[in-house]
Amino acid sequence: MKKIISLLSLTFLLLTISSCKKVEYSKALIGVWYMDKFTENGSDRTNFFNTNFPNYSVTFNKDHSFSEHTTILGLKINVSGTWKIKGMSDKLVLKTTLPTSSTRSFDMKKLTATEFYGKLVQSANKQEYFLKR
Repeated sequence: MKKIISLLSLTFLLLTISSCKKVEYSKALIGVWYMDKFTENGSDRTNFFNTNFPNYSVTFNKDHSFSEHTTILGLKINVSGTWKIKGMSDKLVLKTTLPTSSTRSFDMKKLTATEFYGKLVQSANKQEYFLKR
């Protein structure tokens, strides 16, 4: 009986810690972010990103909606959808609803009040996003 109570206590403690981290991460994520550095397969591709997606920004809202903004060939591009933190507070999942439906899942490596570092792996392509406020 003591083993069961100990196991239940440990499980409750781990769930509580996980929930607290999700709330902390959610609060830290809310706001407007800008591209600071972008790498692809280990190579710095920041200039490429900034040239192809000028004035890029992403905004995370309290209601778990997000929007990305950039300009391509003089046209303003807006992408929107929903976000959530999944797992033990280490995955950021973006589900795009407009203009098309897609899902991106970032491994969050760092999230503070001013810095976000996330890794996105799609097939053999590894992209790393370093965002700042």
